[in-house]
Amino acid sequence: MTRTLMLTAALFVFAIGCEAEQDCTTEARGSVNVSIVDASGTPTGDFDSIRYDSNTFNEECECWETGECVCGWEVEGEITVTVEACEGAQVVTETVTVESDVCHVIPEALELQLQACDAPAR
Repeated sequence: MTRTLMLTAALFVFAIGCEAEQDCTTEARGSVNVSIVDASGTPTGDFDSIRYDSNTFNEECECWETGECVCGWEVEGEITVTVEACEGAQVVTETVTVESDVCHVIPEALELQLQACDAPAR
């Protein structure tokens, strides 16, 4: 009985020490999920452009009329998001670090607030 118990314990320790394979999904996760709001905090799609820049990519973000955008799909590392409103009059920039797990990036969320177009740029 003692020998069986020792063998069972040894197999258990061996099984814990082995890394289990991870079953990853085929979905693509957005790296940075951006909400663009106006000066009052209301979501807005009223801006000229939004881009993201990482070590690998410098591209437009994908946006919807609601002011919700995705900047990068499965891009990790330091990502800078830049929103331009009022034709060069106002630029809002923020940088985040996106990490990943075994399968996907861990999305970061940003809320970027735009001032009224007649307000001075910050």
